[in-house]
Amino acid sequence: MGTLKDLFDLIKNGPQQETSEISDSRIKQLREKLSKSGTLGKSIVDAAIKQGIVFCTDTDMGNKSGAYIPATRMIVLNSNMSDDILLATMVHESRHSLQPHGYSHSDTVKSALTVNRAMEADAMAFECAAVVEMKTSEPGAYKEFKTHHPVITDCYEKELSASKDPFKALGKAFEAWYENGAYVNQYDAAVLNFMSLGSIYRGAYKYERPALEVSEKVCSFFGKSYMPASFFSSSKALTVSYSTAQRGAEIEKHHIRHFLRKPKETSLSLMYVRMPNGEIKTPERLIVSTAINLRKRLER
Repeated sequence: MGTLKDLFDLIKNGPQQETSEISDSRIKQLREKLSKSGTLGKSIVDAAIKQGIVFCTDTDMGNKSGAYIPATRMIVLNSNMSDDILLATMVHESRHSLQPHGYSHSDTVKSALTVNRAMEADAMAFECAAVVEMKTSEPGAYKEFKTHHPVITDCYEKELSASKDPFKALGKAFEAWYENGAYVNQYDAAVLNFMSLGSIYRGAYKYERPALEVSEKVCSFFGKSYMPASFFSSSKALTVSYSTAQRGAEIEKHHIRHFLRKPKETSLSLMYVRMPNGEIKTPERLIVSTAINLRKRLER
């Protein structure tokens, strides 16, 4: 993403298009290619348009291929990028526009991280499914995506080949998104930047999203969830870097309601932490809870 100033300028002034004719013709060209290359990508983009989403191009987006701007209900594509890149980007950002409203300062930091990760993994999974479908008609788009996301592509294709079940394949692509820790950290950092702004909001950092809510609202396709709720309680879904864990905890501890007394635990106490030496540290609260449950079973 760009800077906050870039985002505010985009919302205030709109995208810096060369001319509306160029923008319209480029979007039309991309949509025509999608229509000829498969049904999934086209259906997602069509669904976004049906909900009032407007597509346009921008000449000043740096190395970012596109963005969905909820405030303006616009999907902006970088006109400097190739069609191979933008075909996939259209699907990715369209999927974002169809997702329910994301996280807010009312959420705990853990919930905000969980929801944002799920939204990104979901958009990437559908982007992957779309480019695999256009593998023959638009080989350049497929190659471009696989070059940058080989693990996600391989996981999707292997599952689809083995089970012939697109829902299972989506799930595998979704899970694979979490494999690249450095990539995930970039999104986590953006979430923490946003959540840190809620320190004086009275209701901040209180709502803990149920795993089932994330599963059913974010990972839904044709009214059916392709990811079990249990995944969002797993170590894969809840592992954060040491720096993310430390900063996330500090954000909650420095809320104005804790001015006189800092809490010992925060929502980050329920997350797994990848230590600097690579070790994955299990949440202390989970260890204690497991020990208590084990003792209760032994006492029966």
